[in-house]
Amino acid sequence: LTLSLTLTSRVVSSRAELEGMRLGALSARARSVGVAQVEIDAAQDDDAPREAVLAALVLKACPRLQPRYYTISSSAAADPNRLHVTCAIATLDGVAPGVCSGTLRDATVGSRVKGFLRPSSFRPPRGPKPAPVVLVGPGTGVAPMRAILRERAAALAAGDEAAAWGPARVSRATLYFGCKRPDLDHLYSEEMEAWRAGGALDALHVA
Repeated sequence: LTLSLTLTSRVVSSRAELEGMRLGALSARARSVGVAQVEIDAAQDDDAPREAVLAALVLKACPRLQPRYYTISSSAAADPNRLHVTCAIATLDGVAPGVCSGTLRDATVGSRVKGFLRPSSFRPPRGPKPAPVVLVGPGTGVAPMRAILRERAAALAAGDEAAAWGPARVSRATLYFGCKRPDLDHLYSEEMEAWRAGGALDALHVA
């Protein structure tokens, strides 16, 4: 991974010089670029290498890497003990892939990937009668819709009408899927056809 930063900085060659600018020019400079005041613990040696000081400046000024959120595209009912993630990786000559998507791309069987779960915001209809649902998923945004349809298909296959996305709650499911190039980006096309054949998906519309 190559980290490329453009910094406006002053070369610091000793602890004394660093202490003199810590609360003054350095703080003002940090505020001018929109970051919090940078605090640096310089080496005890007055002749600390300037490379070490600048490295500390970079590490302190850089924000922590933020988590990348993905919507799970699998169903606990249909896929017990498994978790599916739908991830697109854009490639461009000379540009490194995304940190998280690149890590997932390079993962192999047995690799460990750190993550955490958050409650889903998707809820089935709760009225006294079954209601139709319209699902819209452009590109990889189809992930939560796939999870819903996999759960609905599992409920229909098991005859569980009272399931969250079963017939007692959902009378009809319609999916709008953004797909400009069926030969390239029609994700889960075979599954969608199977859902239509099995009754989990009543109508499918693609871009």
